Amino acid sequence: MTDNKYPLVSVIVPMHNAELYIKKCLESVINQTYKNLEILCIDDRSTDNTSQIVQEFAKKDSRIILKISEGKFIGGTRNTGLKYATGEYVLFIDCDDWLLENTCEASIEKYHLYKPDLVVYYAKEFFMDKDESAKNNKSIFSITLKGLQEIDDKKRFATINTPWNKMYKKSIIDKYNIRFIEDANLEDVGFWWKYNQVIKTVYYIDEYLYMYRKHPNNTIKQANYKASLFNDSVKMMADVLDFLQNNNIAEACMPSYLLFVNYSVQDLFKRTFNKDIKYLKNVSDFIRNNETLSKLNNKFIQNMIKEDFYKIPEFGLYKPHEYIFSIKRGIDRLYLTVFGIKLKFKCYKVS
Repeated sequence: MTDNKYPLVSVIVPMHNAELYIKKCLESVINQTYKNLEILCIDDRSTDNTSQIVQEFAKKDSRIILKISEGKFIGGTRNTGLKYATGEYVLFIDCDDWLLENTCEASIEKYHLYKPDLVVYYAKEFFMDKDESAKNNKSIFSITLKGLQEIDDKKRFATINTPWNKMYKKSIIDKYNIRFIEDANLEDVGFWWKYNQVIKTVYYIDEYLYMYRKHPNNTIKQANYKASLFNDSVKMMADVLDFLQNNNIAEACMPSYLLFVNYSVQDLFKRTFNKDIKYLKNVSDFIRNNETLSKLNNKFIQNMIKEDFYKIPEFGLYKPHEYIFSIKRGIDRLYLTVFGIKLKFKCYKVS
């Protein structure tokens, strides 16, 4: 491929104290078969040798640009990358991960052939030992979606909401001023939901083109982190709603947004907080105090406002007598319980 024949791709690499990993990451980027790249390394005030390592790479490859983060946390670091990105397309890679050599070429090829609004590719997760040998690798994004697809809610939820297994169109990011939230975790979820609300088509590449490094100490089980995570989820949901309202698409996108809120809350509640009801109250306060959401005649919203969590079947909460017999209608399923036996039936109806 010749450099001047193909559109520029901005590769954004947020970094913080990554001296152990940044070399492998950058090598995977500079060795891409697709060469027309600008490689934006955004340092979030590292205290180790991360910046020095990048500077040595930059001496040998003029495509590498080192910038200091102008925002807060990883969301602000990625936003700094977006500020300086001049490419037609944008790709994010975390500083401890790496790309296959044809990641950019495969993605650009799909843009040329099919003209989608987004390209998504598969990722694999690796546990790394001290000698950098991959252990226990497994797929973390393997779904049945392949090829060009029109986006809908089913596909939005089926697509992993990380920023790093996708190539975006910079024109869409700029048109709608899509940015990461900077003062909260789950910034990646919010960015994905902003982007997917304003696009029509996605091309899914059925190849593993991204390698995600899983660290042994990665966990969401610490009590203090759990509490902040749920608080941050409220900030993230508010940020997405503000985005929809600022772009005058809130009314059209509200059904999808309500599904997003419902699934986000139930996922955190069941997977992270082990059904501890006190964490749901922050979400109830957010909905109750939001002028737009509080007026909606929606069963989920009204039950959250009333803090009647047992009436939301997706939370999996049951009063003692409900274990004997109960019928509950959820978003798209009917939940039947008879003498402790729980059954679910698809009903394909948003209530």
